[in-house]
Amino acid sequence: MRLVLLLTLTFYTFTAFSQNIFQGGDQCFESGDYFCAQTKYKAVMDASAGKDKKIAEIRLSRAKWCIEHLLIANQAFNKKSFIRAKEEYQKIIEENPNDSYAASQLDKCNAALKPPITLSVSKENLSFPSLGGKEIITVKTNALSYSIYNIPPWCTLQKFQGYFILECNENSSTENRTDTFILVSGDKTLKINISQLGKFQKSKTYLSTNKDFVSFSANGGKSDQIIINSNASTYSISNIPSWFSVQEYDGYIIVSCSSNSTPKTRSDWFHVTAGDKEIKINVSQYGAVRKSTTKLGVSSENVILPASGGLRKKIEIYSNSATYTTLLVPKWCSVKERVGYIVISFSRNNDSNPRSGSFKVSAGDNEVTIFIKQEANPKSPSKSRCFNCPKTQDNWGLTAGYSQLSLDSPSTQLDGIQLGFRLEPMFKYGFGLNTGIIVGGYSNDLLSIVKREVKYLEVYSLSIPLNLEYRLNFSKWFNIFTYGGVGFNYIVNSSNEYSLPGTMNFGGGFRINHVQFNVGKSKLIGDFGDMKNFGKENRPFQNLSVSMSYMF
Repeated sequence: MRLVLLLTLTFYTFTAFSQNIFQGGDQCFESGDYFCAQTKYKAVMDASAGKDKKIAEIRLSRAKWCIEHLLIANQAFNKKSFIRAKEEYQKIIEENPNDSYAASQLDKCNAALKPPITLSVSKENLSFPSLGGKEIITVKTNALSYSIYNIPPWCTLQKFQGYFILECNENSSTENRTDTFILVSGDKTLKINISQLGKFQKSKTYLSTNKDFVSFSANGGKSDQIIINSNASTYSISNIPSWFSVQEYDGYIIVSCSSNSTPKTRSDWFHVTAGDKEIKINVSQYGAVRKSTTKLGVSSENVILPASGGLRKKIEIYSNSATYTTLLVPKWCSVKERVGYIVISFSRNNDSNPRSGSFKVSAGDNEVTIFIKQEANPKSPSKSRCFNCPKTQDNWGLTAGYSQLSLDSPSTQLDGIQLGFRLEPMFKYGFGLNTGIIVGGYSNDLLSIVKREVKYLEVYSLSIPLNLEYRLNFSKWFNIFTYGGVGFNYIVNSSNEYSLPGTMNFGGGFRINHVQFNVGKSKLIGDFGDMKNFGKENRPFQNLSVSMSYMF
C-alpha cells in the first residue's frame, strides 16, 4: 500500500513539474510576446531531455513561426500593403486567438481597405404649398444602395436608383405643418426637413436645379438630366441659342448640342422660369482640334548619355518656325539653345542605377519630346557588391571554326569545319550556360567537303552541347571563361551509317568586345544508338575544336 502511494505521489509530482517548466513560455505566448516565449522555450529545451525536450522544441518552433509572420505583417502594414498585412495578421490569430495586438492590427487593416461612405442629396429642406406637390431629389452615395425611413403620413415616396420622388397631399388645415425623414446609406445618416403651408396661406415660389453649367466636346451630344425643383405647377425655358436645343420633361430637362466645326470654344446660356423665379444655366462647347501648321523635327528623340558626365550632346532642330523653346528639362542636365540646334550638358551619375528623363522642344503650335537616359556608374559602391557579375549581356551569336574528329581508332583522324548558333546566358557571380546548335563536316581532306568529292571519307555531325560555364568579367570589353558539361551528337557517314554518341565536354576561351575565341575537347561517354556497349570506350571518340564567334 505504501509503495502504491509513493508511486502515485511521484507521478503527480513529475506531471506538475512538467507543466510548470512550460508555464512561463506559455504565458508569454498567450499574451502575444513571442520573443519572450522564444527565450523561455529555448531555456527549457536546453535544460531538458526526452519528452520535455521534444515539447519545448515544438513550442519554440511555434513561437518562431509567429515572430516571422508578425514581422512580415508589420512591414506590409507600414508600407500600406493592407491586403498582405491582413492575411499575415489573420494567420497569427488563427495560431493564437488571444493575441490582442494582431487583432487590433487586423481591425485597422479592415478599416483601411473599406472606403468611407459618402452620402449627399440635391436638397435637404423641402417646402410645399397647401395644395401639395412633389419634389425630385437626387441622391449621391458610393454605397450600393440607400434606404429611407420615417416618411410623414401626409406624404408618399417613390424610390429609384440615384433619386427619389416625394409627393405631399393637400393640407386642409389652416396650420402649417413640418416633419423630417431619414436617409441611410451604410453608416451615414442624413435628415431631410419638410414644411407645408396651411390652407388659405400664400406660399412663395421657389425654384432650383441640380446643375447650372453644362459642357460639351466639339462632337456635341446630349447632357445628363437637369432636374427642376419648384413648387410652381409649370416652368418655361427661354433665350435658347441656335447651336443647342432643350427638351422639356416632367420634372427635368435635357440639353442637346450639335457639333462645333470651328476651332473656337463657344458658350452661351438659357433661362428656366417658374412663377416669379428665374435661373440661368450656362452651356459651353470646345472647338475642333486644329492640325498643326508648324513643322518641327529633331535629329534624335532618344539620347543615351555616359555615366561620367562633363560631355556635351548636340541635337539638330528642323523647323519652319523662326524660334523654338525647350521646356521641362531635368535637374541633372541643362540645355542651351542655339540657331538650328541645342546642346545638352549633364552631370556625373554617381548611382549604380541608370537615370532617365525627358524634355520638350516647342515651336509654334507643335512640340517634340526628347527622351534622355544616362548609364549607371559601374564604380558605384552598390554596384561593386555584386561580385563578378556580368558587365555586358551579349548572350547569343554565330560561330565558325576548325575541328578534329577521331573514330574507330586513334589512327583514323579527320579534319573538319563547324558552323552554328551559340547561346550563352549569364547569371550572377560569373556563372552561366554554354550551349547551342553546331553542324560539322569532316574528311581526310578538307577540300573534299567543299568540292563534294566522294573519293575521300566524309562524315557529318550535329552537336548540342550543354555545359556549365564560369567567366571572369574583367570589364565590359574583356573576359575569360572555362566550361564543362555533356554533349548530345548525331554522326553520319557517306554510307548513311550513323551513331548517337554522348560526350563529356571541357574547354575555355576569352572574349574581346563582341568577338569570342573558344578551344574545347570532347570525349566519348557512350553511344546512345548502341546501348549494349554504352559506357565502354571501345571507340576512342575525341573531338578537338577551335572556333571564333561573334556575339550579339
